[in-house]
Amino acid sequence: MNCDRVLSGQDFPEESCSEPANDSEAQPEHYRCLCQQASNPIKAMEERCRTLLNSATLMMWSSASDGLCNFFNQSWLTFTGRTLEQELGEGWLEGVHPEDKEYCLSTYQSAFDARQDFEMEYRLRRADGEYRWIRDRGAPLWKPNGSFEGYAGSCFDITEQKQAEAVLNHSNQLFRALAENAPDIITRFDRQLRHLYVNPAAQGVSGMSPQEFIGRTNRELGLPEPQVSLWETVMQRVFASGCEEVMEFEFFTPSGQKFYQARVVPEFSDSGLVEMILCVTRDITELHRVQEALLKSQEKLSLHVQQTPLAIIEWDIDLEITEWNPAAEAIFGYRKAEIIESSWQALVPLEARERVLQVFKDLLTLKQSIQCTNENLTKDGRTITCEWYNTPLIDQEGNVVGIASLAQDISQRRRVEEALRISEYRYYSLARLSPVGIYRTDAEGGCLYVNKRWCEMTGLTLGEALEDGWLCTVHPDDRERVVSEWQQAVREQRSFQSEWRLLHPNGAIAWIVTQAVTEVGDSGTVVGYVGTLTDITESKLAEAALRQQTERERLMVAIQGRIRASLNLEEILNTAVVEVRQLLECDRVVIYRLLPDKTGSITTEAVLSDYPAIIGSTFPKEAISKNWYQYYCQGKLRVINELGHYDSDSKLFEQMHPFGVKAALRAPLLENNKLWGLLIAHQCTAPRFWQPFEEHLLSTLATSLSVAIQQAQLYQRLEAANQELQRQVSLDGLTQIANRRRFDEHLEYEWRRLSREQAPLALILCDIDYFKLYNDTYGHLVGDRCLQEVAQAINSAVKRPADLVARYGGEEFAVILPHTKAHGAISVAEKIRTLVRRLHIAHAHSPAKEITLSLGITVTVPSPKSSLEQLITTSDQALYEAKAQGRDRLLLKPCPE
Repeated sequence: MNCDRVLSGQDFPEESCSEPANDSEAQPEHYRCLCQQASNPIKAMEERCRTLLNSATLMMWSSASDGLCNFFNQSWLTFTGRTLEQELGEGWLEGVHPEDKEYCLSTYQSAFDARQDFEMEYRLRRADGEYRWIRDRGAPLWKPNGSFEGYAGSCFDITEQKQAEAVLNHSNQLFRALAENAPDIITRFDRQLRHLYVNPAAQGVSGMSPQEFIGRTNRELGLPEPQVSLWETVMQRVFASGCEEVMEFEFFTPSGQKFYQARVVPEFSDSGLVEMILCVTRDITELHRVQEALLKSQEKLSLHVQQTPLAIIEWDIDLEITEWNPAAEAIFGYRKAEIIESSWQALVPLEARERVLQVFKDLLTLKQSIQCTNENLTKDGRTITCEWYNTPLIDQEGNVVGIASLAQDISQRRRVEEALRISEYRYYSLARLSPVGIYRTDAEGGCLYVNKRWCEMTGLTLGEALEDGWLCTVHPDDRERVVSEWQQAVREQRSFQSEWRLLHPNGAIAWIVTQAVTEVGDSGTVVGYVGTLTDITESKLAEAALRQQTERERLMVAIQGRIRASLNLEEILNTAVVEVRQLLECDRVVIYRLLPDKTGSITTEAVLSDYPAIIGSTFPKEAISKNWYQYYCQGKLRVINELGHYDSDSKLFEQMHPFGVKAALRAPLLENNKLWGLLIAHQCTAPRFWQPFEEHLLSTLATSLSVAIQQAQLYQRLEAANQELQRQVSLDGLTQIANRRRFDEHLEYEWRRLSREQAPLALILCDIDYFKLYNDTYGHLVGDRCLQEVAQAINSAVKRPADLVARYGGEEFAVILPHTKAHGAISVAEKIRTLVRRLHIAHAHSPAKEITLSLGITVTVPSPKSSLEQLITTSDQALYEAKAQGRDRLLLKPCPE
């Protein structure tokens, strides 16, 4: 290789060092001097050229006119870790990945024979043994006289680019997988507001398949005008501003009126312009209903606030009044505007202000509700007694942002209470005969007297109850609270009321309510308290049972809702066992799946960490006898309070004994009146006597779970049927490759995609030579087998996921090759032609005496100036010319602009 030619394209003809044309005009000595003068600059220039090439960061090479490599620069040798002698000729092929050698040789040889530029990508072994992706470009070299001298080429490492492309492809596949299975409606629009993509969820709303949307605007689809105008306005704003927007609208679907929220997100091109719009539309009908209910509730609450007889007052943290309802105006005499301009001190007498201020401080610091009774002032100067219920208003961060107070005028009630205390004092002697416990204390709260009924209730004598002795009757868990409430009442000299648990000396526990009022002496001062003790155990137990039942029913409804919320069988079963275990507070809950051969296995489990997991355990068909099978088919629940006493006819519990099962509940899961499996709850700590409500809960949940299982299985079968139908619709029935419909869809999709990416698209049309004669000679059955073998041979030549082989017509096939340039398409076409020849299918009426293919190739970069029809027409013309030139060949024809 001549380095000067590579760098400058100039050539130094050999005649520059040959003998002169006229021998008489030159002597031999003079001839040698001329040769030496001419050769020295050439050698120097070649040396400079070689130095320059060796210092280049690109890997460079050259080959002679025989196709063998005669030069590799230092960057190549450093990359491969080999010497120049090892690489020369075809030695460089030793570093090429075995899977890429045939492709490299084919590409290079095709370009070399045609004396054309070429570009190829292959994996080359680096010096450290790692194979790296290389992009190799070569161009022919010509002497000034026009003769072919060889090739020169350059290479660079594109491994990171390949990895990025793989990540991008994975990201696109992940997006499609998520979008295709998302419950929300996901769409993409181009700048003309046409649909580029619509996921399957849109069909349930519009009744149209996703394919009907593609390439059409909402207006062209005939959607209602209000929605069309709204969508067009919002999308045009997003295209103009590049900012995300959210809109809400209502739409009449096949299932009725629905409310939707759409998030419209811009997608930017590399240049920073909004290229597309992604829209995610969610059904918010239920949220809309809840919001309407909340609004009505707020309106109702506001009405109650305005009409309640209680004064409702709100304060900010600076104790400024911010809310003042009509009842407050009626009690205190101030209008809202007047009190807001005033202060809280206008409502409180001077001697009580310090105590009221302390209440405010406690509300702000303790963040707990406080109830108190105060003397208050009205606008006309009257003093009234009010009972206050104060609650701090706390935001989501836990900060007090204000205080809400409820107040009522109890002046009249206080007068009545005063009269009541006098009456109680007069009839004090009747306490001994009272059916409730009665006690009397001094002003400091020390016990002075208890009646007989009090002693019967508490188990203490009068002597044991005196002073603070009565405190031992209060349950330890309630004692601190009761003492605090009682001391607070004594300090404030007010009435006292509390509920607590009474602990009898014999260990019995009873719920009691105690009430105490102040006893006022002749001087008007508080001299003590008189109170009662009433047993409310029965009502407390009834309340607790009602609360538990209500909570259980609420939880059961919630569990049923979560079970029905999914169509995924595994998710349904996992949700069921977890929720049931928590609801019943048992040690383990499992799903026992009954298989067609009557054997069973534990498929799903929720178990405490203290006990072994039994998921995956299998059981023989004898685990459930025929009698018990029929029993469960009737939907009946099996209750085992103690494992050692179960019916010997059931072997399942016997086999579960090693897993620590002491008691169990078994509820059947039925599918079309047949036993599908069992929902089983285990108690492992000790035998457990299951309560009727627990049996009812498990039976009810098993019924809901049975329905959910049937729905999930129906959904799975429907999904499988849909997938099989889609596969059959896209396949050619004879050859089992893509049919013409699938070809048209895929070609149109790749045309749009590559138009956006401005990347090449290759199309190969193949036709079996003399196939009509073949059919006439061997019959259509043999012809069909021939078509099948040829189709599989063509399909085996295409490797990339985006490539597609389809049956185009009777004996015609088509190959779509995205991101493929001319040399790549030629390589694939030649491989197809070779593979078909290798089938050696005999054809007596063909010149080749066997089945051959003719192939027409077209490559173009899709653009607005070109069309799919041009691409197909050009490929068809190329195929026609290939057949006209003798068949069994391929022909590349450029697609016109």
